[in-house]
Order: sequence, then structure tokens, then C-alpha cells
Amino acid sequence: MTGEWLNIFAAPSALAVNMTAQLLSARHGAPLLKSVFTGFAAGLAAVVACAAFSPAGDAAANLAIYAALGYSYFHFVNLGETARRIRLMRELHDSPAPLTRAELQARYPPAEMLELRIQRLVRAGQLREENGRLYVTGKAVSAMAGLLVLAKLLYLGRDRERLE
Repeated sequence: MTGEWLNIFAAPSALAVNMTAQLLSARHGAPLLKSVFTGFAAGLAAVVACAAFSPAGDAAANLAIYAALGYSYFHFVNLGETARRIRLMRELHDSPAPLTRAELQARYPPAEMLELRIQRLVRAGQLREENGRLYVTGKAVSAMAGLLVLAKLLYLGRDRERLE
């Protein structure tokens, strides 16, 4: 009976471990991407530990469920942390009075936004700058970007979003 309960709660418990480890890692100064990977690894260790007490089929299912939960959590954290639309909505919500377009544009000049993104990529080890040129160094993010382009081609029939 204990094994059944362990199987039921293995993946959700591993997600709780993931979230806790990610939060602690971020609070101790780790960059966002590193804290997310740390959390995912901790949760993976937890679900693998549970797998030691489970039949092979249950262990494989729990690993797949945890992978899906971890992937979803990554995007939840990423959405809340970096999405411009969410940040924009928070700015508008937190403002004591409604803002004009000009006030928002002053807060988000394109050159500064680009510079912030480049700095984040350099800090995360995804880019390096040499003699004023930027080089891709992170294979994981580069692979993810390639998969997103492929997904857009498959689903949308194009590799870029159109503003219409």
C-alpha cells in the first residue's frame, strides 16, 4: 500500500522539491536560468529516488509526468519574470494614475531593452562578447530557439510572428 501512495505523489512531490530548490537558489543569488536548472535537477533526483521503490512502468510514468510538470514550471517562472506584456501590465496596475503611451515608451526605450537582454544572456553564459562582437556560447538556449523556430514553421507555416 505504501508503494501505491508513493507512486501517486512522486511527481507532484518532485515538483515541490523543484520549486523549493529553485526558490532557494534564486534567493541565494543564482541567475534565473541557473536557479531553474538547479530546481529541476533537485526534483529529478527526488523522482528518481521514488523510482527505486516503484515498478519500472510506474517509475517511467512518474519520470514523464515530472518532466512535463518541470517544463511547465520553467515556463511559468519565465513568463512571470521576463515577459514584457506581464511587466507592462504590472507597471500599469501599480501606477497611481493611468499612464499614457508616451510615458510607457519613455520607460521602455528599445535600445535599453535590447541591452538588458544582451546583458542577461552574457550573465547566463549564453553569449560572450569579444572585441565588440557577440558569440553564442550556450548550446541549450540555442537548441531551444531552433526548436521554437521549427515549431512555428510546423504550426504557423512561418518562422516569425506577424503583428496584424
